[in-house]
Amino acid sequence: MKVRVSWDSPDYYQPTEDTYEDIEVDDNATEEEIENVVKETAFEHFEYSYDILPVKSNPDKKTFKELIDSWRKDIKRRQNL
Repeated sequence: MKVRVSWDSPDYYQPTEDTYEDIEVDDNATEEEIENVVKETAFEHFEYSYDILPVKSNPDKKTFKELIDSWRKDIKRRQNL
């Protein structure tokens, strides 16, 4: 069976013809299988990234606020050189 996968982005305009793709799915595919293929197809049209954030309970690692504060101090120090 054919399934039309469509997407849109609130961040930028895309012409209508660039916002969908028709894909073939097995006629006996379950709803879950169809959804997995649809998600895989849609994600091919977007870039993404992620960062693993430090765990706060580790005493050797700085919190995000401490890290930002140390960067700010370093930037100020470099500006004063």
